[in-house]
Amino acid sequence: MSDRYRGGEVGAPADREQEIMRLISTGFFDGCVRMLGVSMRIDQADVEDAILDAIVRVLERDARKAPIEDMQKYLYSSARNNLRRRLKALARSAEAELNDGEHPSAEQEALSAARYAELVAHVKTWENARIRVVTLLYLAGIYEGDPLTITEVAIQAGEILGEEIQVGSIGTWRKRGFDRLSAFVAAQMIHEQQV
Repeated sequence: MSDRYRGGEVGAPADREQEIMRLISTGFFDGCVRMLGVSMRIDQADVEDAILDAIVRVLERDARKAPIEDMQKYLYSSARNNLRRRLKALARSAEAELNDGEHPSAEQEALSAARYAELVAHVKTWENARIRVVTLLYLAGIYEGDPLTITEVAIQAGEILGEEIQVGSIGTWRKRGFDRLSAFVAAQMIHEQQV
């Protein structure tokens, strides 16, 4: 067992497997199922599926990414976020049915997807990796209807960048990113009005 594993960080695939087996033997996952099921009022089978998805993501995780500092927190948060996305998707579909069957037209959906793709393409040209990654994470959450919390963005940005990201930095990077994005959108609108 590596020193990093004993210290709480889990990086190597063998360490991740050992930690998951340890969590199974201690009843951690049973506790997660109960807690998430009660707190989110979700069927036990759906919670189990979300936890299994989180475990698969951990086991398939690229070894070059930063080690997971707290496996329990990581798995619980991952499963909770997955369930939140599912609930929001169900709520959107139920809401669409309640609106007298009014669904966004294919044209509206295509326009929304095109706008999102244009913003993402622009952000991907930015040189500052931290601002770029944070802005892309927020854009994806907004587009999918499931905005991320600042902690979730810090965790995901750290995984993508392969470094530990302090939660306090996220707000600054988000502001800088959205300021740049606002300037881009304003310039696009002025350009469209002139054409």
